[in-house]
Amino acid sequence: MKRLIICLVVIFSIICLLISCAPILTPGQERIKRVIDDYEQVKLKSTYSAEEKVQVAQQLLDIVLEYEDILYRRQAISYSAEDAIRGLKSDTTHEAASLLFAAGEQYKNEGQIEKSKQVYKMIISTFIGTAYGAYRERARMEIDDLRSQ
Repeated sequence: MKRLIICLVVIFSIICLLISCAPILTPGQERIKRVIDDYEQVKLKSTYSAEEKVQVAQQLLDIVLEYEDILYRRQAISYSAEDAIRGLKSDTTHEAASLLFAAGEQYKNEGQIEKSKQVYKMIISTFIGTAYGAYRERARMEIDDLRSQ
């Protein structure tokens, strides 16, 4: 009986030691993990209709804002993590823009000219700054094309 109790205490101690050795994430690391998990969940969503494409693009843009905030605050993240987040931000931004352009094109093909214009205007107002000039120029060209129809 005494040996059984000792064995149970030893096993319990080992289990407690293993649990305490689990990596503990800092709040910054937890936030990064949560944002990446959110990104993976959004990527699983359906994008068959133009409306679904716009909704997913908006969710991706929200994730981009989270990435920007993480980079701005830079709390407890390494340089390699910062580089990875910059890459994810760039990829996510490009995916959102691609979805919006695809939605605009889909609306145009369905004959919903006003909705198509709204999507292209959304691109122009959302993607500001010199890095996104090509997106804005393409959206302006699409709006001009829609006006000529």
